[in-house]
Amino acid sequence: MKIMPLIHQSGRINFKTMLIYNSARIKVDCSFGEEDRNIVKTDSAEVSGQYRVCQRVRLNVSALYASLDVFLVHWNQKDAPYSDDRKRAAAGKLNRLAFGDDQRRLKDAVAIVMGDFNVEPWSPALRSLNVSRSSDFVKKHGGFFNPFWRQMHDEVGSLNCKNVDDIKSTRALFDFLLISSSFLSLDRFDCTERIYGTTTYNPEKSEHSPVGITISWQKGA
Repeated sequence: MKIMPLIHQSGRINFKTMLIYNSARIKVDCSFGEEDRNIVKTDSAEVSGQYRVCQRVRLNVSALYASLDVFLVHWNQKDAPYSDDRKRAAAGKLNRLAFGDDQRRLKDAVAIVMGDFNVEPWSPALRSLNVSRSSDFVKKHGGFFNPFWRQMHDEVGSLNCKNVDDIKSTRALFDFLLISSSFLSLDRFDCTERIYGTTTYNPEKSEHSPVGITISWQKGA
């Protein structure tokens, strides 16, 4: 196992993360500069000030025979008065990073977006990321598949229960992992999402439960 620090500061924004990976199966593309790896957006027409979009690493995965872009997100929970606008702008920037400017190439990206979005899975802020809970839709049209929709039930749900009549929960599901449509076409593909600690961990209303996903596939005979 190897550990790669991803600590970076841009103005008043700090990125304090690290990458832990199996170097026998994964190689990190170190050709990205700091600005390519640590994506910050400033002073757009929609919002003012500087805000965090994501951190990005490019991995060469031997079993995939392809490069995989992994985006780590941590969007602010409270960023008044521009919070929703900044999330929408950050999602739009992420969309262009993952798929390029040509939206006809939504099926071409090999990418995972993960992290703390501080929005519900159905939030309008995610629309420009082309996120769907339907794997069939994503496989046909491209974009990102969010398997964590399957975890929306009485024990795991949204903080904004008043907006969703059939979900009664004090748990937040603001952390999730999105996989691009390219994974869905792999031979004998399977993914298993997990929200850790849902039976033993009892967070306060403002807390999130940690999440993880296992992606597996086999080449056909």
